[in-house]
Amino acid sequence: MEELRRAWPAAVLVALAAAGTLLLVPDARAERRCEEDPAISGRICSEAECILLSDAVHAPDACGGVSSCEDISGCSALTAMRQKWLNCYTRRITVNARCWSNFDLDHQWQAAEAIRHVGVCDERMKLPQPEGCADPCPEE
Repeated sequence: MEELRRAWPAAVLVALAAAGTLLLVPDARAERRCEEDPAISGRICSEAECILLSDAVHAPDACGGVSSCEDISGCSALTAMRQKWLNCYTRRITVNARCWSNFDLDHQWQAAEAIRHVGVCDERMKLPQPEGCADPCPEE
């Protein structure tokens, strides 16, 4: 039983890392969904538009280039990462609205995670420089 307790946190960490990877790696499944028959998948945009919007989601300036603001410091790095998370959020919202009538729960969940990360970046940016963006000696 003691071994199980020690192994469980490691297994949880592995599961969390795998889930986090979903935000970072282009999802071939999403492109396959774009290629499915709209009568089956529920897609309402053209296949070409779906692939274009999905590629934009996974671009390096959006979901394909993000990491947590918890792991970085410095105003310029935090500002850039916040923008990538915001791009990730807006692009996920766009593809969900234009191609899936806002009914794609996976896109909704991933958009919620992206906007949560924007909030994490905002909080880190409130820290004084050099860790965040705030003035280290604010006037009273």
